[in-house]
Amino acid sequence: PLATKVNNDEHGYERTLAAIDDSLSVLGFTYIDLMLMHSAKSDRAQRLASWRALIEAKARGKVRAIGVSN
Repeated sequence: PLATKVNNDEHGYERTLAAIDDSLSVLGFTYIDLMLMHSAKSDRAQRLASWRALIEAKARGKVRAIGVSN
């Protein structure tokens, strides 16, 4: 299984979607088994936007499971 995360500086809707696409490109996969939002140190609005982006990526089949780490 492939797991990776969205780092703090990648929080926000557009940044999170870009981070997912970047991970897929760099790793050479068509989907990620588990994508985590790391540390959640950003402000509330950015965290929520990131979570919405993770849900969107899952709906598009780019990610199979989502979660929060730390």
